[in-house]
Amino acid sequence: MTTLATSQNLYTWTLTMADGSQRVHVGSSLATLINESTPIVSAVRGPAFVPGTMPAPVVSSLVPATAVVGAANFTLHVHGTGFTPGCLIVFNGYEEPTTFVSATELTTGVNMAVWTAPSQPLPVKVRSLAGQESNAMTFTFTATA
Repeated sequence: MTTLATSQNLYTWTLTMADGSQRVHVGSSLATLINESTPIVSAVRGPAFVPGTMPAPVVSSLVPATAVVGAANFTLHVHGTGFTPGCLIVFNGYEEPTTFVSATELTTGVNMAVWTAPSQPLPVKVRSLAGQESNAMTFTFTATA
Protein backbone atom coordinates (compact mmCIF):
# COMPACT_ATOMS: atom_id res chain seq x y z
CA MET A 1 0.00 0.00 0.00
CA THR A 2 1.10 3.54 -0.59
CA THR A 3 -0.14 6.62 1.17
CA LEU A 4 -1.79 9.10 -1.18
CA ALA A 5 -2.33 12.01 1.17
CA THR A 6 -2.12 12.95 4.80
CA SER A 7 -4.23 15.71 6.27
CA GLN A 8 -5.67 16.94 9.53
CA ASN A 9 -9.07 15.42 8.73
CA LEU A 10 -11.02 12.55 10.19
CA TYR A 11 -10.87 9.15 8.46
CA THR A 12 -8.46 6.58 7.07
CA TRP A 13 -9.75 5.27 3.73
CA THR A 14 -8.49 1.98 2.27
CA LEU A 15 -8.84 2.10 -1.51
CA THR A 16 -8.77 -0.82 -3.93
CA MET A 17 -7.66 0.36 -7.36
CA ALA A 18 -8.63 -1.11 -10.75
CA ASP A 19 -5.08 -2.49 -11.15
CA GLY A 20 -5.53 -4.53 -7.93
CA SER A 21 -3.27 -2.38 -5.75
CA GLN A 22 -4.40 -0.95 -2.44
CA ARG A 23 -3.74 2.57 -1.20
CA VAL A 24 -4.47 4.49 1.96
CA HIS A 25 -5.88 8.02 2.00
CA VAL A 26 -6.44 10.11 5.11
CA GLY A 27 -9.07 12.82 4.91
CA SER A 28 -12.67 13.71 5.55
CA SER A 29 -13.72 12.64 2.04
CA LEU A 30 -12.42 11.21 -1.21
CA ALA A 31 -13.08 14.41 -3.20
CA THR A 32 -9.35 15.10 -3.62
CA LEU A 33 -8.91 11.81 -5.50
CA ILE A 34 -11.21 12.60 -8.45
CA ASN A 35 -8.23 13.04 -10.80
CA GLU A 36 -6.56 9.77 -9.75
CA SER A 37 -5.10 8.09 -12.89
CA THR A 38 -6.06 4.55 -11.81
CA PRO A 39 -9.81 4.14 -11.21
CA ILE A 40 -10.93 3.34 -7.67
CA VAL A 41 -12.93 0.09 -7.49
CA SER A 42 -13.86 0.31 -3.81
CA ALA A 43 -13.28 2.57 -0.83
CA VAL A 44 -13.67 1.44 2.78
CA ARG A 45 -13.78 4.12 5.46
CA GLY A 46 -11.90 3.11 8.59
CA PRO A 47 -12.30 4.34 12.13
CA ALA A 48 -12.02 8.00 13.01
CA PHE A 49 -8.45 9.23 12.96
CA VAL A 50 -7.61 12.15 15.23
CA PRO A 51 -4.01 13.33 14.74
CA GLY A 52 -2.09 13.73 17.98
CA THR A 53 -4.39 11.50 20.03
CA MET A 54 -2.98 8.13 19.06
CA PRO A 55 0.14 6.78 20.77
CA ALA A 56 3.31 6.56 18.71
CA PRO A 57 4.07 3.16 17.19
CA VAL A 58 6.60 0.94 19.00
CA VAL A 59 9.07 -1.37 17.22
CA SER A 60 10.00 -4.53 19.14
CA SER A 61 11.94 -6.57 16.56
CA LEU A 62 13.20 -6.85 12.99
CA VAL A 63 13.19 -10.16 11.11
CA PRO A 64 15.84 -10.54 9.90
CA ALA A 65 18.01 -8.00 11.75
CA THR A 66 21.10 -8.67 9.60
CA ALA A 67 21.86 -9.59 6.00
CA VAL A 68 25.04 -10.67 4.24
CA VAL A 69 26.17 -8.34 1.44
CA GLY A 70 25.62 -10.14 -1.86
CA ALA A 71 22.63 -12.17 -0.62
CA ALA A 72 19.32 -12.26 -2.48
CA ASN A 73 16.64 -9.59 -2.08
CA PHE A 74 14.35 -10.26 0.87
CA THR A 75 11.35 -9.01 2.83
CA LEU A 76 12.03 -7.20 6.10
CA HIS A 77 9.37 -7.84 8.77
CA VAL A 78 8.99 -5.10 11.38
CA HIS A 79 7.15 -6.25 14.51
CA GLY A 80 5.73 -4.02 17.22
CA THR A 81 2.53 -2.31 18.33
CA GLY A 82 0.39 0.62 17.28
CA PHE A 83 0.73 0.07 13.52
CA THR A 84 -2.10 1.36 11.34
CA PRO A 85 -2.69 1.41 7.58
CA GLY A 86 -0.52 4.16 6.15
CA CYS A 87 2.37 3.72 8.62
CA LEU A 88 5.75 3.80 6.92
CA ILE A 89 8.95 1.92 7.64
CA VAL A 90 11.84 4.41 7.82
CA PHE A 91 15.06 2.54 6.97
CA ASN A 92 18.25 4.52 7.64
CA GLY A 93 16.28 7.78 7.34
CA TYR A 94 14.46 6.86 4.11
CA GLU A 95 10.73 6.12 3.84
CA GLU A 96 10.25 2.68 2.30
CA PRO A 97 7.29 1.25 0.37
CA THR A 98 5.45 -0.39 3.25
CA THR A 99 2.84 -3.15 3.42
CA PHE A 100 0.48 -3.10 6.39
CA VAL A 101 0.07 -6.70 7.55
CA SER A 102 -1.54 -6.10 10.94
CA ALA A 103 -1.48 -3.78 13.97
CA THR A 104 1.70 -5.64 15.00
CA GLU A 105 3.51 -6.19 11.66
CA LEU A 106 4.67 -4.16 8.66
CA THR A 107 6.89 -5.35 5.78
CA THR A 108 9.07 -3.86 3.07
CA GLY A 109 11.31 -5.30 0.38
CA VAL A 110 15.09 -4.88 0.64
CA ASN A 111 16.93 -4.54 -2.67
CA MET A 112 20.35 -6.06 -1.98
CA ALA A 113 21.86 -4.53 -5.14
CA VAL A 114 21.94 -1.21 -3.25
CA TRP A 115 24.16 -2.62 -0.49
CA THR A 116 27.72 -3.33 -1.68
CA ALA A 117 29.68 -3.21 1.60
CA PRO A 118 29.18 -4.03 5.28
CA SER A 119 27.55 -1.28 7.34
CA GLN A 120 27.45 0.11 10.81
CA PRO A 121 24.11 -0.63 12.51
CA LEU A 122 21.40 1.30 10.64
CA PRO A 123 18.27 2.65 12.37
CA VAL A 124 14.86 1.27 11.42
CA LYS A 125 11.77 3.12 12.68
CA VAL A 126 8.06 3.32 11.92
CA ARG A 127 6.35 6.66 11.19
CA SER A 128 2.61 6.97 11.78
CA LEU A 129 0.21 8.93 9.59
CA ALA A 130 0.30 11.68 12.21
CA GLY A 131 4.10 11.88 11.83
CA GLN A 132 4.93 10.22 15.13
CA GLU A 133 8.09 8.10 15.02
CA SER A 134 8.72 4.91 16.94
CA ASN A 135 11.85 3.92 18.76
CA ALA A 136 14.67 2.67 16.52
CA MET A 137 15.90 -0.90 16.16
CA THR A 138 19.13 -1.58 14.26
CA PHE A 139 19.79 -3.48 11.05
CA THR A 140 23.31 -4.43 9.92
CA PHE A 141 24.74 -5.54 6.57
CA THR A 142 27.64 -7.94 7.15
CA ALA A 143 30.54 -9.14 4.99
CA THR A 144 30.48 -12.57 3.36
CA ALA A 145 32.31 -15.26 5.32
